[in-house]
Amino acid sequence: MGFNYSPNKKFIGIAGGYTQYKPKNQKIQQYRFTGSTVYALLFKPNSFTEYAINLSNFILWKSRFALGLNSRLVPVTSYDYFEPRTIDFSRFLSIPVNYQAGGFVSSDYRKAFAYDINFSYTHFNANTRKNFTLGINPRIRFNDKFSIFSSTSITKIYAEPGYVNKKFNAEPISGLETNDILMGVRNRLIIENSISGKFTFNSVMNVNIRIRHYWDKVRYQSFGRLNEDGYLDRLTYNGFDNIGKAVYDRNVNIFNIDLQYNWRFAPGSDIIFVWKNQILNSDRQYQRDYLSNLSGLFESPQTNSFSVRFLYFLDYLYLFPRKNV
Repeated sequence: MGFNYSPNKKFIGIAGGYTQYKPKNQKIQQYRFTGSTVYALLFKPNSFTEYAINLSNFILWKSRFALGLNSRLVPVTSYDYFEPRTIDFSRFLSIPVNYQAGGFVSSDYRKAFAYDINFSYTHFNANTRKNFTLGINPRIRFNDKFSIFSSTSITKIYAEPGYVNKKFNAEPISGLETNDILMGVRNRLIIENSISGKFTFNSVMNVNIRIRHYWDKVRYQSFGRLNEDGYLDRLTYNGFDNIGKAVYDRNVNIFNIDLQYNWRFAPGSDIIFVWKNQILNSDRQYQRDYLSNLSGLFESPQTNSFSVRFLYFLDYLYLFPRKNV
């Protein structure tokens, strides 16, 4: 069994790079430049989806401080056949020319405290559409047995078009026919925080825990009908019901706790205990700030699961030793 990350997609690409392991600058340990170009299509039907050019560089100093920069250019209109949610991939959403610039810095992992900081900005040739992302990932190693890793990322998305299920609206939408596809233009604020820890008792026993909270606040700005060219024909529909409440604006929370205990009781043989806790909530409380949203999250139903996995390694030669002839 396997997991396919790109269903109904195929890619044709060329990639290359140059790495210098002994730079002339005495303070630099290594630097690398890479580039690639990718031509993407649907597998069936054989339809063009995207063409992109990617460039990146990486510099590692002898102090183990690292810097990376990257860019991505999509110089022609792209076509998203998945967002309209048609079974036969007969409709598409057109994505205008866009470019992305980003990078990261990383400190010396050999030290007790280290960090990674990454950022990106994407601009689309379409009115106010753009994306910002900032991530901060500090880590602390208290000793050889105990370490803590944390991560915070903030993403702001402006004027993103996306599929809207028109069945959620109780009344017919003016200007929208039965077979028309309803799309919405939305702003999103995504904040994701996680903290994980690892404690090693000895050479055969350790425990790992990860706590993650994902918050996605979605506010729709306008709605439109998807036309045959993949663009939106704007509708007068404003997304509110008869009593003035937003139908599609959402406040989405996902909270997870994953705990795993590992015991290697014999060579190649393990007992693994796993506890998973999950809270999934979607409501209309999008006026809340982060702290009030987090406090209200734990009033939602929770799901807990426990599992134990037993692995035992059998040595065939130990069970059936070969006889000396």
